[in-house]
Amino acid sequence: MKSTGLKKALLSTLLVLAGLATGCSTQPASVAADTAPQQLPFVEEKALVVPANTAIYVRLQQPISSAKALPGQIFSAVLDEALMVDGQTLAPSGAAVTGMVVAARESGHLSNTGYLRITLTSILLNGKSVPLQTNSMFVSGGSYKRRNLAFIGGGAGGSALLDGLVSGDKGATGSTSAAYATGKKEVGFLAEHRLGFRLTQPLNVS
Repeated sequence: MKSTGLKKALLSTLLVLAGLATGCSTQPASVAADTAPQQLPFVEEKALVVPANTAIYVRLQQPISSAKALPGQIFSAVLDEALMVDGQTLAPSGAAVTGMVVAARESGHLSNTGYLRITLTSILLNGKSVPLQTNSMFVSGGSYKRRNLAFIGGGAGGSALLDGLVSGDKGATGSTSAAYATGKKEVGFLAEHRLGFRLTQPLNVS
């Protein structure tokens, strides 16, 4: 009787151990399957690049005159044409643009005529101000007698663009040109007239 009871107890113990062994062998696999990290698809955000030498056309929001302008002075403008790259519109026509007076001199006596040099410094893209590097636009009065208006597009990016360059003895501010010269040898740029610049460095848009 005792041997029979021992056999039953031993058999029960073996069955319990076998059950435990079975549970241990399957549980890690199940846990591993449940906790395995999910592989998300890789998405690369491609930054848009506006290449150097791209033309940017703007209209000034206020006039700039060599009689009053100072180096470092900030001026505002708006895009006259949408800025696009790879068929996508980065900034619509009318987007805000900021510029700066690089150099300025008021006309004086004798041969000291007025001059101005301006450039663009930033553009508003998706509510964020993005720095710009463009060529500068230089306009200078001529001699006291001839009062000619000289225009040079300077900077590493090549010549700037100017609609309807004014030259000659009259140089009236009523001209349709963006730039003007007066009888007092002052020069300037009119508001709401089209000016063209070119990027001297690529514009990266993330």
